[in-house]
Amino acid sequence: MKTDYLDVVQFHASPSRHSLQERGALDALLELKNAGKVRFIGMSGTLPHLIEQIAMGIFDVFQIPYSAVEREHEAAITAAARKAQASSFAPALQRGTNRSETGRLAVGALAPPVSMICSTA
Repeated sequence: MKTDYLDVVQFHASPSRHSLQERGALDALLELKNAGKVRFIGMSGTLPHLIEQIAMGIFDVFQIPYSAVEREHEAAITAAARKAQASSFAPALQRGTNRSETGRLAVGALAPPVSMICSTA
C-alpha cells in the first residue's frame, strides 16, 4: 500500500469481547498501534455487544448504525456521549482529523442516514 502506517483499522460484525481476545486479534492491533503502524483502532459496533465494546475503553473510533428509522443504538450512544462530555466532530473531520475540538469522545453523523461514528481519541 506504500504507506508507513494505517490511519484506522476497524473490526466489523461487532464481535464480542471474548471473540476479540480469544485469538489475539485485539492484542495484535494494539501491538501495531504501539509500534506506530496503526494510528487508531475502530469498531463497527452494534447491540448486543456495543455496550461492552464501549466499556472496554480501548477503541478510538466507533461506527454505529443510526438513523431516524434505525434508533436502537440511541441509548448506548447517548450514555457514552454524556459520560465522556462529547462534542460534535463533523467540523474536525472537514479539516482532515477525527479528533474533536475538546479531544474527548466525539459523536457525529457522517453519512446520513446510515452511520454514526464516535471517537474516543
